[in-house]
Amino acid sequence: MDLHKLVEAYVDAWNQQDVDKVLALMHKGAAYYDAFWMETCVGKDLADYFRACFEIDNFYYKIVGDPVVVNDGVAYRYSTHDHGDPDGPVLFYGTSVLIVRDGKILTDSEFYSSPNKEDLEEICRMAERRHGVPKYAEAGLGAWKISAYRKELSTLMDDDQLFLDPDLTLLKVAEQLRCTAEQLSYVLRTEFQMNFEKFLNQRRAQFARHLLIEESDGPDLVSRVAAMVGFRSVDEFGAAFRNLFGVSPAEFHRNPGVNLDVANGLSSN
Repeated sequence: MDLHKLVEAYVDAWNQQDVDKVLALMHKGAAYYDAFWMETCVGKDLADYFRACFEIDNFYYKIVGDPVVVNDGVAYRYSTHDHGDPDGPVLFYGTSVLIVRDGKILTDSEFYSSPNKEDLEEICRMAERRHGVPKYAEAGLGAWKISAYRKELSTLMDDDQLFLDPDLTLLKVAEQLRCTAEQLSYVLRTEFQMNFEKFLNQRRAQFARHLLIEESDGPDLVSRVAAMVGFRSVDEFGAAFRNLFGVSPAEFHRNPGVNLDVANGLSSN
């Protein structure tokens, strides 16, 4: 395919927000590099990555000037507009560097700038050096999407107190976030450095800390609080609470001031 026509077809596919058309122009195992987020997405994750991109970044692109053909690819400048108002004001300018193999896009590197021809040629050389091991875009997720999921997850836990459901599962939370279980696991691993079980137990234990202060004494206090926050057993509750605060629920109830600084720090995360 003529490289100028390839650029036109590629930009048109983005403007149609058609993931299949975009991928049809890309080489198998192609890589997409976004300089703003300093992240790369490759292979099977690209479809989810582009789909999420169209959901959040509702842009319309226009080619500015003539594409510059260099080495094994082509670079072109573009202006970005609101997708609902293509003839409206320019939101920002950018540069795409496409490395092409067998008529297909092997890599697409996005740099948000508006350089001259000499700069474009240098960007092409830089793009070839920068592509490498995928960073932070596993499971089709980019930094911007991960940030959105983290915010929504915090809302579900802090405002809706979803953790109080004793039957809550990773899949149920993923459905609430409109993502896959794999994507949610990735967010928990990269943003919170823990798996779903530990994340859920910490939320429940943090809430239980307040209940242990407010609830009245009684032989069934610990079991009562455990049930209220979603734990299925007293042992499970005790282990999670001790792991987080360093004392048992009963010890904390008798002396709420113990490890208070640690407890307050954890609950504010």
